[in-house]
Amino acid sequence: MLSESTIVRILVRDRIQIQSYIDSFINDAASAEDCYQDVCAAAVAKGERFEDESHVFRWALRVGRN
Repeated sequence: MLSESTIVRILVRDRIQIQSYIDSFINDAASAEDCYQDVCAAAVAKGERFEDESHVFRWALRVGRN
């Protein structure tokens, strides 16, 4: 289980990769930023249900695509 601060650290650390992935199908930088922020809020709300760091990253990509 990961703490909220760990989840935020992971999302900040991997921001460029996550946002670039989102931007690859949105094709609008402002909308991709909004989507990234929504993903971050959803990840923090999901809270401690993440198993490890790679789970956060994979989940963020999946949610960002949807």
